[in-house]
Amino acid sequence: MSFTVRSLIKRDSHYYSHFLPYSTNRLTLEFDATDTDIKRLRVIPYFNSNKNPVINYDDHDNPKRIHIQLDDWLYPKSGSTFIWQYK
Repeated sequence: MSFTVRSLIKRDSHYYSHFLPYSTNRLTLEFDATDTDIKRLRVIPYFNSNKNPVINYDDHDNPKRIHIQLDDWLYPKSGSTFIWQYK
């Protein structure tokens, strides 16, 4: 299964949460804010798995893209919250 979510988010919210609607095996998730004036981007993953996700930032000092991979089964209500600051 594969899907893409594009969303408009209120500028003053400073976070976006994503929940899995279905059971999923081998998750790959990317949050891309390269076309924005976001200064710093971080993620809080909450997956119901015994394995830790692999999280890669495009730039550790000023990340604008985060890539998450987890090779395990995940169940509904798993997800992640992306938090950021503006310049």
